[in-house]
Amino acid sequence: MRQSYAKVHLMKTIPLFLLAVVFSLSATPHAEAQTFMDKVRRAFDSTKQTVGEAARGAGSASKAWLEKAKENLRLSRPEYTSRANTRIINAAAGIQKVRTGPSGVVDRKYYKTRLAALDQHLEYARAEFAFLQSSPTEQIFRDRQRDFDFTLWSLEEAVAFAETEAGL
Repeated sequence: MRQSYAKVHLMKTIPLFLLAVVFSLSATPHAEAQTFMDKVRRAFDSTKQTVGEAARGAGSASKAWLEKAKENLRLSRPEYTSRANTRIINAAAGIQKVRTGPSGVVDRKYYKTRLAALDQHLEYARAEFAFLQSSPTEQIFRDRQRDFDFTLWSLEEAVAFAETEAGL
């Protein structure tokens, strides 16, 4: 009987001891865990706010592009092609300004890749512009114009970003 009492006592003592250790250990870092969770919540809230601001910014940029595209559809074909040609020339000048600017970022390898991509984007816009000009009918011209407007808008945004990064 004495042996079974010792076993029962030991069986009760070990779990109680383990529970006491767990509670004593968890009580100390609980404040740190709470602080950590607060940090996680703040980081999540900050990220959520930043993403919301970026979405609003993207939404406003898209709305601005849409308004310009609608305005461009109202222009006559000769007037539109004249403005589009000017915008292509301005984009080419912006790329050249970035390339020859005094910024040290121009010598970085990744930035050289960005400039090469801008050159390719410009060539694509020029090819698309030539394709647009060769449109045989007004309806085909207007259909192609929508795609070209987006190409030109994205080129201008990429050039503006490159200028900003170069500090120009």
